[in-house]
Amino acid sequence: MRTIAACLVMALTPGLALPAAAPSFEAALQAHFAAIQSRDLEDFIATVTDEPEMTLIFPDGEMLTTREAVINLHREWFADNSWTWEPEVVATTVGSDLAYALVRYTYSDDAAPRRNWLSLVFRLEDGVWRLVRDQNTPAAPPDL
Repeated sequence: MRTIAACLVMALTPGLALPAAAPSFEAALQAHFAAIQSRDLEDFIATVTDEPEMTLIFPDGEMLTTREAVINLHREWFADNSWTWEPEVVATTVGSDLAYALVRYTYSDDAAPRRNWLSLVFRLEDGVWRLVRDQNTPAAPPDL
């Protein structure tokens, strides 16, 4: 009851605004996926951190550690039209300023299709969910 009364007071008091609703992590995640699937570099960049440090770990263990390197990788990858990428969200956890998504995806190109796990960590930056960590792990062969 106190919460309702406090909201009414805030809403009816000139100069006071209700707290902004938290942005949708699901919408941010879907925008990230759409940017990848459509090979849209500008839309992809809008979904990643503005900070210079960013981590991306490939299925083979190779690692990129800067935003610039991650963007350059995607610039090259998006220029190749021979692949498809189909994500499936398995689980999400959303906190006040960090969110996590466990994704299983199928990647197909000139080689046989491959299934991998993807762990994505987003941070709330200036009211927008932005990717800060991306780790790819091969799925076990029976999962193919």
